[in-house]
Amino acid sequence: MTDTSVYEHYQQLSTAYDTGRNQRFFRLALARYLDCLGPAPGRVLEVGCGTGGYLVELRQRGIEAFGTDISPAMCELAEKKLTGLGLPGPDLVRCADVHEATGFAEPFDTAVVMDSWEVLARPERVVRVLHGALRDGGRLVLFTPNQGARLFLTALEILRIKKLRPAFQYRQSALRRVIALTAPGFALERRGTLFLGLERWFVFRRRPAFSTTGPET
Repeated sequence: MTDTSVYEHYQQLSTAYDTGRNQRFFRLALARYLDCLGPAPGRVLEVGCGTGGYLVELRQRGIEAFGTDISPAMCELAEKKLTGLGLPGPDLVRCADVHEATGFAEPFDTAVVMDSWEVLARPERVVRVLHGALRDGGRLVLFTPNQGARLFLTALEILRIKKLRPAFQYRQSALRRVIALTAPGFALERRGTLFLGLERWFVFRRRPAFSTTGPET
């Protein structure tokens, strides 16, 4: 179900992923990430966890966080990073296509899609998978760049501040697509912007069930 180009891109990017990360942007995003999780996020799943940068931050704060990613190379690096820091817990990262399953059998209290929504081939399927993976009243947190962020990210690439991800990251509208595809199964609690409006974030609360008018899988 995942676009082959997405899989291949992140497999190839894995070895340079951390070196291409701007720490100032990362810390700003992390602050908003933690704010969206709140003081008691419970058991957290990060979709598209990459090399585990946010998982490390969550685990170091005592949060029971787990990750899933489509790229085996990314998952391996995340596991090594967590193990190397002596962070507790077995099988913290699972390699899985979240269009089909999270890779974890146990339910979660919070699911976070951190800059992964825009690369999903069928986000409506992923929303349903995450709805099924969350406990009643669980939360879904989404971060995704606006389509208008393309020029800004291109400038960052030219300045060697950030590695530009390919064009497929902009195929999902950050506002209308998110609201339309999550509405049948989740109620929007709050939303906002980051990085001068170039990034949007959303916090949803899980509804008991999808409405009958929800998108078909």
